[in-house]
Amino acid sequence: MPDISFQPLLFGGDINVYSVARAFHEAYGVKSIAFGKFAATFPCAYSAIIDYRPCLENEDPDVFLQNVKNVAGECSGKTVLVIGCGESRLPLRAVTVTSVLNICLDLLLVGPMGVAGAALATALSQVAGCAYMLRYLRRTLLAGPFRLHMLQREWFVEIMRLSVPNTVQQSAGTAITVVRQSLLGPLGVAAIAGFSSAGKISQLLLMPVFSLMQSLVVFIAQNRAVGQLDRAEEGVREARRILLCYTALVVAVCALGSRLLLGLFTRDQEAIRYGALLLSRECWSYPLTNLRHLQEARLRGRQQMGRFLTSNMVLIAMSMAGCLLLVPRMGFPGFYWAVYLSAPLGLALSTILARWNRQSSHSFS
Repeated sequence: MPDISFQPLLFGGDINVYSVARAFHEAYGVKSIAFGKFAATFPCAYSAIIDYRPCLENEDPDVFLQNVKNVAGECSGKTVLVIGCGESRLPLRAVTVTSVLNICLDLLLVGPMGVAGAALATALSQVAGCAYMLRYLRRTLLAGPFRLHMLQREWFVEIMRLSVPNTVQQSAGTAITVVRQSLLGPLGVAAIAGFSSAGKISQLLLMPVFSLMQSLVVFIAQNRAVGQLDRAEEGVREARRILLCYTALVVAVCALGSRLLLGLFTRDQEAIRYGALLLSRECWSYPLTNLRHLQEARLRGRQQMGRFLTSNMVLIAMSMAGCLLLVPRMGFPGFYWAVYLSAPLGLALSTILARWNRQSSHSFS
């Protein structure tokens, strides 16, 4: 292989850094230099394709700049590609703290306040999660005062293109929550408590799925950026195997131990009955739902946010329509029957969008 005229310099120590370094190594045979905070960070610290250098103060701007200058001095005659590879652990910690706080506040507030208590618990936990992330950003990226000249139109447009679909999707998700809460009201406090508890348990059990999908999005985007399309698809296949194995475990736990799980949150037998019914029935849709998340991760990794938003909005519309049609006629079982109807249709749509995307990508490559 001819001499390489560049040297990748990566910042971070998690699987995102390793993915970028491996992509560079497979494409060009180059060994990347990576700066991480901790000495024993897996997998970067033990990789043969990475020159890993721990630096605890690497988030300090002066230390960061000095590290870049040192590497540039070592690699004179080469172009140093400085790449920040993100931080996957911090968002996961924020989500974990927010979810656990939400569950604890539900236990304290739903009993005396009902639906209002559930809403207040969610609002307070989201505020706490936002404060946690802002505190971190204030100590790192937002350390200096904001100035208008920092804004760049190209970056702003690109950030909006990637973030607005996520914002719209999350806002639309609130609409279905409102619809479900309005349908739960006539069923009584026990139904509300059971539904809320089952939802929190489901969210907690599926949190590793959301983390895996977020990592997959980054993995796909990084490998596609360096032309490693086959490796991106290999990552999708491996993620699918992990996803299906974990989903099977979650389905078994929910189907066989739903009453035990609900008993951890409430002693109200009527609420346990409602929650266990929902959890033990709805869990059978998890394989379809999680495979849809996988297809949507492919779309997000390819930065096809319009198709990602289409998949989400159609699913939300189908879920709302299912609840509005079935719950008044069937009562509480209408909630999981609405999921039975929307989950396969949502998976079919996301699969079509992802495959269409892949065919289009191949035709232009």
